[in-house]
Amino acid sequence: TEDFHQYVRRKREADCFGNNIEIQAMSELYNRSIEVYQYGTAPINIFQSVYHAQNAPIRISYHFGSHYNSITDPANPSVGVGLGLAGLEPGLADRSLLKGVCAASEQEAVEEAMFRDQMLASDWEATANDLEQQVKQASYLEYLKERAGSAQAEAARRKR
Repeated sequence: TEDFHQYVRRKREADCFGNNIEIQAMSELYNRSIEVYQYGTAPINIFQSVYHAQNAPIRISYHFGSHYNSITDPANPSVGVGLGLAGLEPGLADRSLLKGVCAASEQEAVEEAMFRDQMLASDWEATANDLEQQVKQASYLEYLKERAGSAQAEAARRKR
């Protein structure tokens, strides 16, 4: 058998993973049952906590004889339950994050709408300015034609 200190040293290594002993320790430490699933809907193993609290069980899946994954229910988050954290509300972080993302998205949509409105206003102003310039130019050309016409009429009158 392995000496306790040697076991702890080995478990501190980066590539050393937990097994049944660590799962049972987590169950007792966090006062939550741990259900292990493998390719099915019924657990293949259940680790019981020392005190039978009403906390939701931690669920993990076991793959290929060597790997565990966490199973969570997004509709009923229970991450952190049993840690003894005062005021812990599972799912609060997700709700806060979602609320922040929605607010940022709404703000972005408002800014984009304002930008589009400004672009439309700018296009309208540019069109109005172009029309005004064309009217001024046409008016000036008409003025020049009238002036040229009156000058020709005056010259013709002088010749008579």
